[in-house]
Amino acid sequence: MLESYLARTTGAGPHRDPPSAEIRSEPALSEATAQIVFDVGARIRELVNRHANMVVAGRGVDVTRVTVRWILIAGVLLAAVVATPAMASSGQQACVGAPIDQPAGSYNETRQFVDFQSWWKTTPGKAGTDFGHVHVGACIPEREQMVGATIPLDVRLVLHDNPAKKTNQYPGLSIVVKGKSQETTIAKQNYPGWTCPVGTCTKWFHYDLPQSAFDDSGLQEIRFRFFVDEPDGSRMIASANWQTYINNGKAEGDVTRQPYLRAKGWYSGAGYCEASFRSALPDGPVPAIWSATVAQVWHGTSADLPVSGFDNRFDADNHAAIAGTVLNVGSGPFGPAALNVPAGSLLAGTHKLNMRADCADPRGSTNSGVLVLPFRVAGG
Repeated sequence: MLESYLARTTGAGPHRDPPSAEIRSEPALSEATAQIVFDVGARIRELVNRHANMVVAGRGVDVTRVTVRWILIAGVLLAAVVATPAMASSGQQACVGAPIDQPAGSYNETRQFVDFQSWWKTTPGKAGTDFGHVHVGACIPEREQMVGATIPLDVRLVLHDNPAKKTNQYPGLSIVVKGKSQETTIAKQNYPGWTCPVGTCTKWFHYDLPQSAFDDSGLQEIRFRFFVDEPDGSRMIASANWQTYINNGKAEGDVTRQPYLRAKGWYSGAGYCEASFRSALPDGPVPAIWSATVAQVWHGTSADLPVSGFDNRFDADNHAAIAGTVLNVGSGPFGPAALNVPAGSLLAGTHKLNMRADCADPRGSTNSGVLVLPFRVAGG
């Protein structure tokens, strides 16, 4: 069992570390048949594209064998769904866009799996370092009304092509609660020695966040910060900001500073580079032309490099070399402005909106903040 501990702060005082808390994983519950068909179908397409590219590159891969394997997996999953009644009790909902390995099958309120990413990549034509990606994501109850003593969170951490330096502290996750006059680190989880120089490596962390941790009720903010030290002594941070409605019996005091979804990539000497989603996450299917407000703009401090480029598209998967469909791409900052997604032309099911802000560094690399969120298209 990996080390898990809580760290509470009060004002500017020192951290106080209670005894270790056991990590708990919820048993997975069955999801809707249509969602599994869509997700597994997307996985098959992803693997075929990936291995077809490997064949073209001269690397012998049996595409048919890989495809058949995933079709068999799809059959097993579908059989389980047909044979097993749904385990979610009344009022529980499956998380929209959740990964197949999501630990919890359902939650008591509407949730979407949102991924917040930090990239440090060599700038095309330059000779800077490349330390891949760092992701932190979760099924978040964005702007939902919270009930009960705790908010169950299942946080996914990803290293992609990242040769993280093996230290006694990092990689590590911090969960922070933020209010109008509060910023408190409420939980930490460290993975000393974890590294992933090639490919994609994933870990999950479960935490029951007490509503009592917030100083106020009303709209409050939760932040995830995933710290990774790199071999050259630099540090990468994937930072997630999101909001929800807290009901803890305390006086109401809404958070007002930039209360929207923010994905911030941070790198030593480069500061933050941010992609943000300024609309509410859609709980139901989106209209034929879905208009959402997004921004890839300067974070606002002298320590942050200016935004050198933006990239907005849907159904991209950079790990699988799937480009997706471009909505708009350009140099410099973008927005805040409306982004029109032609949802009416898409197949029914769950799709993903990918937003990236690039901040070119004079050292020859680019720091990026990437935000990926799901949206649903209704059947015809």
